[in-house]
Amino acid sequence: MSWFDIIKKLEFKGGVVFKIQESDLPEFEHYLFSRVGEEDLTKLPSFHLTLFSPQQMKSFKNVHGLSNKEAKLKVRELLANFDNVVPSLNFETYPHIAFRGEQKTAFFGVLNSAEWQNYIDDLADYLEIPHVKRYFHVSVSN
Repeated sequence: MSWFDIIKKLEFKGGVVFKIQESDLPEFEHYLFSRVGEEDLTKLPSFHLTLFSPQQMKSFKNVHGLSNKEAKLKVRELLANFDNVVPSLNFETYPHIAFRGEQKTAFFGVLNSAEWQNYIDDLADYLEIPHVKRYFHVSVSN
């Protein structure tokens, strides 16, 4: 995957996420709605893998004295020169369902999480932000 393609997939909303197309995910609607019931879950309108949370990116913005808009441009500029290979996305076959009180969330775990952790550790070093251990997953409905 070229860096141009990677940059198009990145989105900055306080944090940095890697956008994912529904076609990149295993089929999940039939499985979820037959297991949990359609009335209990709503498919999300878009999907992403969180690379850096807004809290992590706050240190990036503070170090460089940037607004969100400026940080987005700066991150894109830096990524254009970051030459590490972006890992593939390998998802578990079936989604997990997490319950928090009355709330339910369905998500796919990422099987190659160690590769993604290494990637974001290198990227964190490059961006000069603290490392964080992530549980890589993509929420698909709630």
